[in-house]
Amino acid sequence: MNRWIVLFYCVPSIVLAQVPDGFEDLFAEEEVRARVSLNDQISITVPATMGMGSATIMEQSKAELVQFLERNYVSRKHSGSIVAELITGVSDSIHCPGRRATCQVADSGRGEVQYVVVNEQNTLRILVPDSAMVSVQNNKRYINQSPGRNALVMHNRLSINGGSEGNPQAYYQNEAVLGMFGGYLQADLNATTDENNSEGDYVYLDELAGHYLNENHRLKLGFTSENVPRIWNGTAFLDTREDLSVLEAAAGTTRELEFVNDEQRPRIYFSVGQAGRLFVRREDGTPVLERNVTAGQHFVSYNDLPSGISTLTFEVRAGERVLYEEVHKVYNTPSTRMTAGDWDYFVAAGKLYDQEVVHNELLARNVDDYQHDAFSEFRVATQLNDDFKLGLGVFNTSQDYFAKAALAYQPTNDISVEALYGQFGDESYYLQSTFRLFGLNLNASRFADRTDTPEEMTFSNYLFGYGSNRELSANYVVPIGQGRAYFNYSYLESELLTSVLIDNDEELLTEYESVTAGYTFSAWRRSTVDVSAMYTNDKDDIGIEHDELTFRLSVSIPLSRSAYASYSVSADDDQHLHRIAAGNSYTLSPDASVNMEVGASYDNLEDLEDDFGFDASVSGNYDNDYLTSSAFVYGDEDNFNVSANLNSTTVVTSNGVYQTRDKADAYLVVENTSAATAVSIDEGQRDFLTVANLKGNGQHAGRILLDSDEVIHPLERYREYQVTLDEAASDYHNLGDSNASASSYPGTLIRLDVDMREIKSYISTFDDIEGNPVNTVECRGQGCVDVEVLAEGVFKFRVSAGMPFELRTSAQCCLIPSPETFSTQNLGRNFCMPVFDEERDGLRLSRSESGAYYYYVGEFIDETLIKAYEQRLEGEPMTFIRRTVGGRTFLFIEAPERLVNTQREVIVALGQYALEETLDTPTFVTR
Repeated sequence: MNRWIVLFYCVPSIVLAQVPDGFEDLFAEEEVRARVSLNDQISITVPATMGMGSATIMEQSKAELVQFLERNYVSRKHSGSIVAELITGVSDSIHCPGRRATCQVADSGRGEVQYVVVNEQNTLRILVPDSAMVSVQNNKRYINQSPGRNALVMHNRLSINGGSEGNPQAYYQNEAVLGMFGGYLQADLNATTDENNSEGDYVYLDELAGHYLNENHRLKLGFTSENVPRIWNGTAFLDTREDLSVLEAAAGTTRELEFVNDEQRPRIYFSVGQAGRLFVRREDGTPVLERNVTAGQHFVSYNDLPSGISTLTFEVRAGERVLYEEVHKVYNTPSTRMTAGDWDYFVAAGKLYDQEVVHNELLARNVDDYQHDAFSEFRVATQLNDDFKLGLGVFNTSQDYFAKAALAYQPTNDISVEALYGQFGDESYYLQSTFRLFGLNLNASRFADRTDTPEEMTFSNYLFGYGSNRELSANYVVPIGQGRAYFNYSYLESELLTSVLIDNDEELLTEYESVTAGYTFSAWRRSTVDVSAMYTNDKDDIGIEHDELTFRLSVSIPLSRSAYASYSVSADDDQHLHRIAAGNSYTLSPDASVNMEVGASYDNLEDLEDDFGFDASVSGNYDNDYLTSSAFVYGDEDNFNVSANLNSTTVVTSNGVYQTRDKADAYLVVENTSAATAVSIDEGQRDFLTVANLKGNGQHAGRILLDSDEVIHPLERYREYQVTLDEAASDYHNLGDSNASASSYPGTLIRLDVDMREIKSYISTFDDIEGNPVNTVECRGQGCVDVEVLAEGVFKFRVSAGMPFELRTSAQCCLIPSPETFSTQNLGRNFCMPVFDEERDGLRLSRSESGAYYYYVGEFIDETLIKAYEQRLEGEPMTFIRRTVGGRTFLFIEAPERLVNTQREVIVALGQYALEETLDTPTFVTR
C-alpha cells in the first residue's frame, strides 16, 4: 500500500517525462482562473495553467502576487522566490499526505515552502513556514486620497463669569478648519474681555496655517503661537517648555495617512502539530488571551494584545503537554510611535513673531531685536532599537542658536525615561527629564542663564526669559484597599530680574513649593470619604517665607438616588472651617439636569465679624444634539457669582449649515431628502428610524442611529470610511443613496442622501374573474419592496409609503383598495383582472378556459345605475359580474357567446357612465 502512496505523490514530478499512453488528456495543462491560497487563510484569483498535480502562474500576475504576499506578512525575500517558482511552474508537494484540500505539512517539510495543487477546485495552496513570515508588513499602505466634500468646520466655545466682586468677564474661542485643495486651512481665533488674559489684545489668533499631507510627508505654511503644538511626528520629544510663536514654512514625515486596521497590525506567528489551547500571559502570569487552535499555522494580531509595551509568554497546551512556548516583547502602541529603524525629520524656516518676554520697559526694547528675526530649524529622530530613541535638533537665528539632543528609554510600557540637553550660543543651557515608573510620574527642568551682558537680550532670554529657573513636579496614584491614594508635588524656582541686572554673587530667587497627599475611599452606605493634607511654602522677592500646613476631611453620604448630605472640615494654624450641606439632583428632561445645594459653615478666623455663615448653589447641565452647556450659580451673605459655558460645532457646506455638539475635524452627514410627510406614532416622535453601519479602515466603527431627518456624526482624522444603510434593521425603505465612501481629511464631510419611506405591509388573497384563487402575484413600481407568499394564494406585500406601485399577475392588474382606508393590515379578498384578447367599441373581451366570454364595462361608484341597466337587459343571455374593491365596483358582463350588436350597444351606453379609465396607467395604485 505504501508503495502506491509514494508512487501517487511522485507522479507529478515525472509526469512530463512519463505520461502513459492514453492518459495525455488527463495530465494536459489547461488555462484556468486559479485560486491561490496563502496558509489557508486568504486567497487571490489569478490566470494560470493547471494540470494533474502541477500549476504555472502567468507572468502578467507577477507584481500582483508579490504585493499580495508581502501585504500578508510574507518576507520580501521569500515573496520574490515564491513568485519566481510559480511563474516557472510548481508541482504538488510530497510532504503533505492526505486529501489535497485539507492535508497538513509533515515534519519533514515544515522548514520549506510547500505547494499543494487541488485540481478539482482549481486551487493552489501555498503553505509558508513561520521562518518565512514577518511580524510587520514590508509595504506600508496609505488611505485613499479621495477626501469627502470640502466644508468649513467651526468649534465654538463661550465662557462667561461674573458676580458682585467685579465686572463680568467673557471668553470666546473659534477653532476653524476649512478643507481646500486636498489639504486644509486651520485657524484658532480668540476674543476676551479680560486684558490680563491676552497681553493687551482683546482679539488674537493662536493659529492660522495651511496644511497638506501626501502619504508619509506633511507640509505647513502659516502662523502658530506658543499655545499650539508645532511638531506632529516623532521629533516632538525634542520639545522644551519655551514660549515660541512663529510664522513658518515647515515640512516633515508623518504617519497620519497610514492605513492601519486589525488585519494590518503586526502579528506573531506560530505552528503546532496538533490541536490545543493557546494561552498568552504577562510576566506575572496574568492571562491576556485564550483560544482554541487547530493543527497548523496560526497568528495572533496585536489588536488582540494589550496596548503598550509588554513582555508576553505564548504557550499552546494539550492537557499537560506543552506544544509550543515562546516569549515575545510586544510594542503595541499607536501608529504615531516609531518602530526600530524608523526615522522622522522636521525642517522649518520663517520668522519669529511677537512675544512678550519681560514686563520691564528698560529691557522690553531689547525684545525687538528678535521679534521678527528670521530662523531655521531642523530635527531628526530615530528609533535605535526596541528600547532606545535618539533625537537631535538645532534652531538657528541670525544671531544665535539653540542645539538639542534627547534620548528616550522605554523597556516596558510601565517604565520610561527621557532626558534632553540644550545648548545656546551664549553658553546658557537647558536640561529636561521625565521619568515614569508604573503609577509614578516625575518631570524636571532647569534653565541656566549664562548671559554676560544682561542689558542685551540673547536668544535664550527670548525663549525662557531673564534669569535661571528650575521646575520639578511629581504625581502618583495607587489603589489601596477599597480606595485610591494620591500624591502631588510641585516646586518652582525663578531668579529675580533684579538679580540679573545687578552683578551679585548670590542669586535672588522666588520659590514656590506644594505637597498634597490624600486617600479617597468608599465607606458605610456608599458614602465617599476623602482625607488629605497639603503643605505650601512661598518665598517672595524679599526673601520672606510663608508656609502653611492644612488638613482636610470630607464625607459625602447619599440619602437617596438623587439626594445627599456632606460634611467637611479644614484646619491649619490660624483657622478651623466646618461646613455641612445637603443637596438634591433633578432631571428636568432628557437634555437638562439641575443640582441644588444649601450649606452652613462655622469659621473661627479672627478677621471675620460672624463665625457662622450660609451659602447656596445651583448647578445645571443642558446637552442636546446641537450643543453642550453648563452653569453654576453661588451665593452667600456677602457676594454671589455666576459662571457658564457653552460648546457647539457649526459645519458649513454648499448644501447647508449643520449644528452638532460633537467636536471633530471631519463629519458624516446622513440627510433624509424625502418630500413625503412622515408618519409618527406619537407627537414628538422622530421622523424615521433606521441605522447605518460605519467602517473605518476596514474595521467596524459603529452603528449610527438615524433617528431624525438630519444626522451628523463625528469622524476620526485620516481614515478610509464606508457607510452603508441597513434597511433590514427597520420598517423603512430607502429610495436614495445606500452607501458612501471617502477619506476623512480635516475640513471635509462625507454625505449620504437617503430617501426614507415608511414600509407598509399588507396581506391579501386574490381571485380571478371566475372566482378561482390566483397563485402568482408580483409588485412593480418605485414603491415596491417585496412580495412574500405566506401560504398558497395568500400574499404579503411591502410597499413604500407615498410611492407608486402596482400588483400584477399574467401582465394584468390585481386590484386592491387604497391602504389609507384600512385600519388593519389585512386587506381581505381582492381580485385580478383577466387577460383581454381584443377590444371593440370600447369594450374589452376576455375568454375563460371554460369558453365563457367576459366583457369589461368599467369602474363605477353608483350601484343604482348598474341595477337599472341590469333590469333593462333582464332576460338576455348574459350575467352582470361585480367585483367590489374599496368603494368602487368593477363591472363585467358574462355571456356564453359573443354579444350581438344590439346587446353590445346597450353595454357600450352603460360604459359611458364609467369612471375615467385607470387600468392602463402604470401607477394604478398610488399610496
